[in-house]
Amino acid sequence: VGKPMKDDYAKMVELSNEGARELGFADTGALWRSNYDMDPAAFAALTEKIWNEVRPLYVQLHCYTRTKLNEKYGDAVQKK
Repeated sequence: VGKPMKDDYAKMVELSNEGARELGFADTGALWRSNYDMDPAAFAALTEKIWNEVRPLYVQLHCYTRTKLNEKYGDAVQKK
């Protein structure tokens, strides 16, 4: 699914960013963030704060999953 759609996705991003710029935004991400009730800098700071809170759990889950996959499929898939 990913590789065959890469060019179409890149074109969609290009068109979406072009439309956002026509509306006065830097890109589609800025357009999306404008719908929140806080300024973009505050939104980015809150997102970073939340990510830093959940990151330890994410790292542990990733490590656990990698270990279980390694147990099942061996080192050929994911080296230790």
